[in-house]
Amino acid sequence: MSKTHKIDVRLEADELLELERQAKILNMPKSRLARILLTGAAVSKPQPQQPPAAAPAFDDSRLADIERRLGEVEESLSASARAFDMLLQQLGEFLRVPSFREYRARLVVEGVEKRQNEDDAQFLVRAASRYFVLFQAWPDPTDSRRFGPVPQGVDLAKFPPRPPA
Repeated sequence: MSKTHKIDVRLEADELLELERQAKILNMPKSRLARILLTGAAVSKPQPQQPPAAAPAFDDSRLADIERRLGEVEESLSASARAFDMLLQQLGEFLRVPSFREYRARLVVEGVEKRQNEDDAQFLVRAASRYFVLFQAWPDPTDSRRFGPVPQGVDLAKFPPRPPA
């Protein structure tokens, strides 16, 4: 069982300064240094840190290898940038609200046809309702560029100005 005892030691001012100086040099507390001095144990002075080893000589083959690797990294970054730009473009196209003209063209491509006994005006209103559900925008028949061509026999004055309730 270890017991610790406190010992008071009277030192002259210069002795205390010397003890503090040595403790600082050895990077240890004064109490530990005093204990070592009392017991006669060996004090090991910390070894000065060795300077880092010099880097190996740079030869042309290592430089060429580094340049090759740098080229591969640059090529990979360029490919990543192109893929990211393409993704942003596709995302922008996905988030863009198409005109009603574009939406009607999509309906034709998808094969959506008029129902039985449905005339062109009713089909336009049904397509506009689907357009509104998808894009939260009701087509404006007065803007012929965005609305698209109107089938013959359809009176746009009867086209509802807002979605049916």
